[in-house]
Amino acid sequence: MSKVEELKSRRDTQLTRLEAVIQELIAVISSDVTPFVQREMRRIFVAAGAYAETLDDDAVKRIKSTLVERAGGLQRELADKLSSTALWAGDDVPTAEGKTLEPNTAVWDVLQGLATSTATIARDLGFTEPEDGWDIVYRTPTWFIEGAYAPGLIEKYWTQLSLLRELDAEIGEAEAVERAERLAARWDTL
Repeated sequence: MSKVEELKSRRDTQLTRLEAVIQELIAVISSDVTPFVQREMRRIFVAAGAYAETLDDDAVKRIKSTLVERAGGLQRELADKLSSTALWAGDDVPTAEGKTLEPNTAVWDVLQGLATSTATIARDLGFTEPEDGWDIVYRTPTWFIEGAYAPGLIEKYWTQLSLLRELDAEIGEAEAVERAERLAARWDTL
């Protein structure tokens, strides 16, 4: 097995590890969609003051039921959008470290779509957005969800991505050496 083949085999293994971490992250984030929408809508409801007081108990129950239903759709949509490995490990994704996904703008934009969708749900339910907005921003949970800890998984994601990038660089270097050796041998034999 050539050095390039060996490195490519290691890269495949590394990519599998990275994809496993990504799937864990998607599961944790997906599990947080309904609670996120509920938290934000509770905050909007409380801040709505006068409008919220006009709603009877049945209306509030209908709102809460609608939230669960709409959040379920958002959860499926989010999981689908996040399922692309290229979104997490494409060439335009910078290597970073830490406990946030913000440096990965493609993933971060998808996550902020939850905030936009939550604002849409609030408007659809009759809440009037204040001039300065509702200031809805999705942040990955900083607590355990179903035994998984998102900040730890995010750190693991950045580490696994960095290792993958290192292998890609090694493969590029090894391919260049093999190419140069092959061309030199060809030159010498002709």
